[in-house]
Amino acid sequence: MQLSAEAYLAIVGDCSVLLDLREDKYRLLGARLTQVVIDALGGSPDEHHGVSVRSELVARGVIPEAYQPTATDQARVKFESTAEATLWPTRRYGLGLGSAPRLSLSALRALLETRSLLRKRSFLETVEHLRRKRGGLREREKPIERQDLLDSFFAARPWFPTEPICRLDAPAMCLHFWRHGIDARLVFGVRVRPFGAHCWAQLGTLALSEPHRKLQQYTPILVV
Repeated sequence: MQLSAEAYLAIVGDCSVLLDLREDKYRLLGARLTQVVIDALGGSPDEHHGVSVRSELVARGVIPEAYQPTATDQARVKFESTAEATLWPTRRYGLGLGSAPRLSLSALRALLETRSLLRKRSFLETVEHLRRKRGGLREREKPIERQDLLDSFFAARPWFPTEPICRLDAPAMCLHFWRHGIDARLVFGVRVRPFGAHCWAQLGTLALSEPHRKLQQYTPILVV
């Protein structure tokens, strides 16, 4: 659920998690404050000890002072497509750049671009950049098979001198797919017990290279 250009909320059971892009922080909200959030976003006129629920949320830093929810905001609850299966890479390209050099170089370029974004820009700026990239996606006359893109990414990955981490690999994989006209989505998810945050690449209901059952334990909070 989008609260503003910088703040996103996911309701997980009786609790919720706030993602602040500007501060690059996740904040866990307990059951009581979560109910206050739900009441405020639902436009409830109720007051809590003489203070409106919206004022309480502003005072606690949960929602920005200028935020007024619209019908669109309230309808944008969660990412509709839950991962139901996994598209795994194959070994047909091996671990190198020789079998599919054009695609492997595209993957390396995506990894380099993502690493540069993470080093030089804030989390908010990185997400905005990725949104623009996805917005520029164009269908190709001769689309490349999604399996080829996934296989070439994993063939090239060992040549990139950085340890695997979701915040690097998932956006890079999406950039790689977007460059070739396939609309993968970058999904950020959270869980409460135990608390955790993760991001992954997803194509429709297909998780790309990660066990979909593992991803189902996370509630999407932001989708690019």
